Amino acid sequence: TVKVLAGEQKYMYSPRQLWVWTTIGTTSRRKNRGGRWSPAEPMIRMTARFIQRRTGIDSYDVKRPIERVLDIGSGNGNHVMYFAEQGLSAAGIDISESAIDIARERVNRRGLDVELETGSAETLPWTDDTFDLVVSDGVLDHVSFTEAKRIVDEVQRVSTPNAYIFLSLRSTADSECGRGERV
Repeated sequence: TVKVLAGEQKYMYSPRQLWVWTTIGTTSRRKNRGGRWSPAEPMIRMTARFIQRRTGIDSYDVKRPIERVLDIGSGNGNHVMYFAEQGLSAAGIDISESAIDIARERVNRRGLDVELETGSAETLPWTDDTFDLVVSDGVLDHVSFTEAKRIVDEVQRVSTPNAYIFLSLRSTADSECGRGERV
């Protein structure tokens, strides 16, 4: 099934559902509020629409029960912290050891229980059928097509049969394309 929603493309494949969001010619930069980076807006929208929506301080409208979430390219931990703060069991992996160190420090400061690993998304250290939700924000657009195919195969392997898979990619038409700093 292919749907186009306001400049974003959404692809779904069954039995595992795969989403690829591509921002065309606009910037979907995360906002820095008070020195803290917030999760990416598409990640929040996907969670509220398909997983659970916060209805109060400690209450949620659960649309689909999720036990384990994996963030591939977790960086400084924004998304794993977002999911852990919503009561989900979260894990993250990033190729950058310094990014994982920053994420561990941030997770520990908040007292969250999050599993963080340094490693490649091409060889995920988890067993088959481990995660009900796998997310990756802006990772696959930084690797070759061959590497991306291997990563998607690994995502399929660690995903449960009915898992949601959310991938967000930057378009080459995006004003932020080619910018960034090595962490």
